[in-house]
Amino acid sequence: YLVTSDDCALKPHSTAFEQLLRQHGVQHTFRCWPKNAEKELPHIFNVAHPDWPESRETNDCTLDFFRRACSASGETVTG
Repeated sequence: YLVTSDDCALKPHSTAFEQLLRQHGVQHTFRCWPKNAEKELPHIFNVAHPDWPESRETNDCTLDFFRRACSASGETVTG
């Protein structure tokens, strides 16, 4: 699961990595949050500001991704 935003200084690296994953057929999810007029979403916004709605959605989607991946492999994720 890759997440970035238009405000993230590392967005070019995340985008390049996502392209490599796609080229090599690696199953993944990529999310890029657009610019927001109300606030910036910088690198690790979802960790630094866990109370923001965007952070909650990002963290929930990340957890869902890993739950699905682990259930497919027989592993268990709690949280």
